[in-house]
Amino acid sequence: MNLYEHQSTVNPNMPLRDLFYTARLYEKLTVGKDMYSGRRIMLPAPKYITFYNGMAKQWMTA
Repeated sequence: MNLYEHQSTVNPNMPLRDLFYTARLYEKLTVGKDMYSGRRIMLPAPKYITFYNGMAKQWMTA
């Protein structure tokens, strides 16, 4: 699951926002699934990509 976002300003709350986006997507992917069964529900791992075009210098971390 790839999640893309564009930013023109620095936002230190991005990790929290990404958590909320992912939780909403997982809710949609599990509609109709039995959350309380003994079977594991397989979910895709999220990958976050942010495009930034602001003026403040930023460093890339992996």
